[in-house]
Amino acid sequence: MPVSDNSIIVDSDALIALVNVDDALAGDAMRIVEQVRNMKATLVYPATTIAETVTTFQRKLKRPDLARALVASVKANQFIIEPIDGDMLAQAAQLYDPQGSKQDTFFDAIVAAVAQKLNATAVFSFDKWYEKVGLRLVASVV
Repeated sequence: MPVSDNSIIVDSDALIALVNVDDALAGDAMRIVEQVRNMKATLVYPATTIAETVTTFQRKLKRPDLARALVASVKANQFIIEPIDGDMLAQAAQLYDPQGSKQDTFFDAIVAAVAQKLNATAVFSFDKWYEKVGLRLVASVV
């Protein structure tokens, strides 16, 4: 499925909130995703977002049921997944500051690099770091 000009790049915090109804941000995430549907935007998931989210469900949140459900959705081709290659990693390395906050991860830098590459409308995340690198959060455009 081709990526539209109106693409929203999804970060793992948003995906976790969309899949896990017990997440503190689940209600906000569901409201935002409904607004994204109304604006006919395309949600794009970097491959690393899927991997980070599955791992978070399995290891940190101890929710193998949610990890399994997300993997099943991937197998069923329910996501538009952006592959990550060496060029994308190099771009992310330019954005990443290992001396920055421990909350600002290399995974975030990859999401930002994908957003830049696709000239995305916004990033679907609750992480303000994206604004620091010149990207808009989806909450500011819906």
